[in-house]
Amino acid sequence: MKQLSILIPLVVTFILSYSQDAQNQTKSNTSQPETIPVGKGPDALFLTPNERYLYVANVEDSFISVIDTRTDKVVQTIDGTDYPWGFTRLGETNQVAVSGWDKGVDVIDFITHKIVRSKRYEQNLGGIVSTKNGKILFVIATDGNKVLKIDAESLEIIDKYATGNGPDGVGISKDDSKVYVTNTKDGTISIINLKTKTSMVIATGGKPELIHYNYDHSLLFISNFFENKIHILDTGTDKIVHEISGLDGPEEAVLSKSEETLYVVNFNNSKVYSYDAKTYEKLPQEFTVGAKPIGVVSAVDDSKLYVSNYGDNSVAVILLHSQSKLSDRDTEREILVKFKASVNESQIAQLASELGLQQIKTIAALRLRVFKITSKKSLKEVITACENQPFVEYAEPNQKVGTKLSRLRN
Repeated sequence: MKQLSILIPLVVTFILSYSQDAQNQTKSNTSQPETIPVGKGPDALFLTPNERYLYVANVEDSFISVIDTRTDKVVQTIDGTDYPWGFTRLGETNQVAVSGWDKGVDVIDFITHKIVRSKRYEQNLGGIVSTKNGKILFVIATDGNKVLKIDAESLEIIDKYATGNGPDGVGISKDDSKVYVTNTKDGTISIINLKTKTSMVIATGGKPELIHYNYDHSLLFISNFFENKIHILDTGTDKIVHEISGLDGPEEAVLSKSEETLYVVNFNNSKVYSYDAKTYEKLPQEFTVGAKPIGVVSAVDDSKLYVSNYGDNSVAVILLHSQSKLSDRDTEREILVKFKASVNESQIAQLASELGLQQIKTIAALRLRVFKITSKKSLKEVITACENQPFVEYAEPNQKVGTKLSRLRN
């Protein structure tokens, strides 16, 4: 639940308990995870494609915290984004757009961690999303009951679309033809056809808020704070196909990178619940975090969860696998490398020779290659060396390539 204490006074009362009910059969991790101090009111999170850096939107502050996921420490702040609200990566570029409550959009290069362009608007801004190619932004004008269509390069407004009252979150369909907006004051979701500018409304009741999605945007996961539900909406049929209930002030509902697990943050009881992403059955694992959590992201090959604790000005770090399981990855000895469009074959061949890599699979259309490590270098050493190359977009331990490809957007 977005809260700006300097703008929207709101009293939230809740009781936080760390004792385990003897009748409860759920395996709850009641020990407090490690935390990373950040700015005021940490909220939305953005993980860079190589999973090396985590951006934290401090919604009651004027900067973004940059966390190195290998050390779990803040290594930099990006100043000048007043009350940063939400993130969206611009296609396959190395840029991420950030909406700010204080009427601004900033575009950041996540390689250099620097703002490359900015623009201010007439109204306060909320949720943000982009088209598949990253050329168009859709940003909520919260006090104007509108969605702004913005050119991502010039940041000029191209068009506007009416919403309901109290718009907050925004999502986009798989084919970029429709946007979805949560109307917190109406208890509805607006579905806007971008070509015809017509809209339909789904009545949910309560207070629908945040919107997240699976990799190809065929499904949206929409939190409803007052109804204590997650609405799962099919963007092909524009129907709610499932609901997860039994929550306690749900905020973000986000899939793991593998898309096997759905994590749901509960603002009121300071817990993160986990669900099977296919059946939506609740899993035994749940995690106790800090006060008033909002954002969640699964990182480092689904070995960690990061959770923004709005009430504690911190980010919780939850280890999902034991160190022995993490070290086992080094024996797999395969890496997946995505190259930039500018790369040539001689550069790839030289890199493979220097690091002792044997190419075993190529997906040319996506600039992806799988290599087996034949040298004595560790997996970590090889990945670091690859990522230091200017022609490499990212490198990571190889998973099931078929699974990964099924999640890549066409």
